[in-house]
Amino acid sequence: GEVSNWRERLKDLSAKTEIDGKTVGEGGAMGLPGGPMAGLTFLLSHLAMRDRPLKAGQYVSSGAVTGVHDIVVGQSAKLSFGGNGEILCCAVRAQPAGVK
Repeated sequence: GEVSNWRERLKDLSAKTEIDGKTVGEGGAMGLPGGPMAGLTFLLSHLAMRDRPLKAGQYVSSGAVTGVHDIVVGQSAKLSFGGNGEILCCAVRAQPAGVK
């Protein structure tokens, strides 16, 4: 569904990255160069040039507002977006394409 007042809410959007329970970065949407709409505009253009348009229901997270963090195989990460949800992941060893 549509998010009411989404443009007004941008200034309050925040993100936090944790690795193995330790906070390694925090930031807000307004910390992106040019603001979050500039970042989204770049992403949409980048995807369109590669014939991979953003589709309804997909989520966008640049991750840039919390920094870039090292993670090694076996570690877990949690990305929290205030009261707007979170992403949980675990680092695994890369496999060559086509190997399962």
